[in-house]
Amino acid sequence: MPDLLVRDVPSAVADALTERARAAGMDRQEWLRQHFAQLVQLPIVKVSYTLRFFGPQDEVYGCIKRSPDGKIGFQLRPVALLTNEQRSAFRQAGESVRRNDPGDREKAFKALSGAFEEVYEIPYISTPIKKEGFDECH
Repeated sequence: MPDLLVRDVPSAVADALTERARAAGMDRQEWLRQHFAQLVQLPIVKVSYTLRFFGPQDEVYGCIKRSPDGKIGFQLRPVALLTNEQRSAFRQAGESVRRNDPGDREKAFKALSGAFEEVYEIPYISTPIKKEGFDECH
């Protein structure tokens, strides 16, 4: 099992951790190990990302983009071919991306996956990308 070493922890913080561990009936190492295990179970809240989606047969496509400063970009084409299910999924996903609470990125991905054939998460890129007729939202 790997070891972790944390340096330069203020004395007051180390003392508080020891006190919390004792209150739980554990030593500090055991208490920290338990809390690290719980921490990694939490959803990751990404500051910026892009969700791209296509379907069916790339007739309908789009993206929802969250920038590092929290701005949201949307693109959806062609709107005339959207089903009610796709409209609803796009709206739900957009609300989740805008809110960006723990688990919201996953909710947005799931909503889009239920209505579109292909959904991808890609890194946020600040400049528009043109690929095979697809202008990424910005």
